[in-house]
Amino acid sequence: MLYSYFVYDMLALMKTIAKTVNKLILLLAFFTFLTGCSAKIGDSCTYDADCSAEGDRTCDNSQPSGYCLIITCNPDRCPGEAACVEFITPAPEFETDDTDSEDLTPYLYEQLEPNRTRTYCLAECKKDKDCRSGYYCADNDDIENNLNARIIDENSSPEGICIPKNTTADTESATESDTESGTDTETASDN
Repeated sequence: MLYSYFVYDMLALMKTIAKTVNKLILLLAFFTFLTGCSAKIGDSCTYDADCSAEGDRTCDNSQPSGYCLIITCNPDRCPGEAACVEFITPAPEFETDDTDSEDLTPYLYEQLEPNRTRTYCLAECKKDKDCRSGYYCADNDDIENNLNARIIDENSSPEGICIPKNTTADTESATESDTESGTDTETASDN
């Protein structure tokens, strides 16, 4: 009889251990799911948490349907799907009426140049189809000439970044494409 109580206790203990192990496995799977499900750079979002549960990505709601990005990056340090892009705020033009004036404002502003740049990890692309709906692949010329920005990665050479279709760069490139192909936008819309 003593033996049957011992076997019963051992079976109960084994059941408890099995249940605990199952709970630990489920808990581990849940945490793996949370940390492994970060949205990619360039994905749509509403909240920062939509981009990353770890808080290392930001949702830029000023972009159509939101845009997951990383604020402040260094060359070649963005995730695999992204490029580090530097945006430069142009210096204002200072004019003085008095030529003898010793206004140091332009000189001092130029000394602050490092404070005029911002860097972001943005989705890189080769073709428009690499970008989500409502975005297109802006090449390096578009980025530099129309957005006053440049890709600063040194070890990789992305062909472009995904930006909204309603930007100046997209409007100008679409106009150039229409002109090059001989299509008049007004004529095409009348047909």
